[in-house]
Amino acid sequence: MREYTYHREIRTLLAQVLNALDHLVIKRLDELDETTNTDNIAVSLMYSPKQRVLFDIVNKSQHIKVPCMALTMSSIAYDPKRAFNKIEGFTVAPIYKPDGGDFPQPVPVDITLNLSILARYQRDIDQILTCIFANFFPYIILSYEHPDLKHEVRCKLEWNKTINLQYPNDITANTSYRLIADTTFTLQGWIYRNAYNDSGIIHNIPISFTAVSALYDDYDAMKSLEAPEMTDYLTVSGKPYLKDVTPYQVTINDTGKTLLIKGNMFDYLSGVCLSGLSPDVFPLTTYQNFDLFTDSHRLSSVYPAFDAVSVRYIKMDNNTLILTIPKIENSGYFEIMGYGLAGIGKLTEDSTRTTLNPYATGSPEYNNFTPMQFPYVSGVHIF
Repeated sequence: MREYTYHREIRTLLAQVLNALDHLVIKRLDELDETTNTDNIAVSLMYSPKQRVLFDIVNKSQHIKVPCMALTMSSIAYDPKRAFNKIEGFTVAPIYKPDGGDFPQPVPVDITLNLSILARYQRDIDQILTCIFANFFPYIILSYEHPDLKHEVRCKLEWNKTINLQYPNDITANTSYRLIADTTFTLQGWIYRNAYNDSGIIHNIPISFTAVSALYDDYDAMKSLEAPEMTDYLTVSGKPYLKDVTPYQVTINDTGKTLLIKGNMFDYLSGVCLSGLSPDVFPLTTYQNFDLFTDSHRLSSVYPAFDAVSVRYIKMDNNTLILTIPKIENSGYFEIMGYGLAGIGKLTEDSTRTTLNPYATGSPEYNNFTPMQFPYVSGVHIF
């Protein structure tokens, strides 16, 4: 109880109910034909007890006119029928939260609401009751935004299907004649607990291997033994890797043909696109803007928005793709990019080979050494 917990759930739910019941308009009909409309009357709606509204009507300085409706909350109760995953909570799909996370299960509650309708004429009551019977049959669905995930939450507002009428049987001569209709609604809502979101999607796992003569129960001592000449570094990433393409040379007339791409992490691939490394390689009308990580503060800074051509592809397995070449207009080079939840893979970057210089430092061979690279490290060549 020492931890502050408040997400404005009840206030939000009551605002949704008031919005659903508000803007009700009835008509003043001619007494003779029952069809001619003489005036439109807006039925006012207040969140207030019925007794207070009656007092304000009697007190002429309040300027409250009938017909009007008064809504109040009479009780709130825990609903065990809608309770599940009370301990484990639920995991959020990446489509709603790219960084992922676990959230505690909200507490299901049933909120009982009392609605009182006050009017002077029976015909006004009849029109208001007709709207309630026609629209609540016997419930409606309210929608609002989840306080943490910002996606839609739906709650059911169910009517009890009964309206009790009160007629003024014994009134004094100076008391106005008023009709009262009472009914009840049950709102199935949720009370949210604080979400710490300790877990998330792991994008990269850095690994290092160092040859040592003995193992120590001291992290700092083991870490101090790392050195470029005796430590191997490896990073396991969840982003797609495009390491090889066949063929790596095409012609302008190869539109519709296929390219075989080898790589890794294709099971987590969301799409493939091409970007011209030379000007006017693809028609300008086929380019579209890709802003893939607007919801992730980390990835949006690493992978900003870019323009590229979306292409069709077939994923054979986690390491093989078949790509269909789109329309080509001019010769040059183009880049192949695959994107997923963890980032963007590029052929020109992923196919680059890191080769150590085997010659002595400062020798002519060392200064003139050029590591061997695959020809598609510059992109796919268009003749």
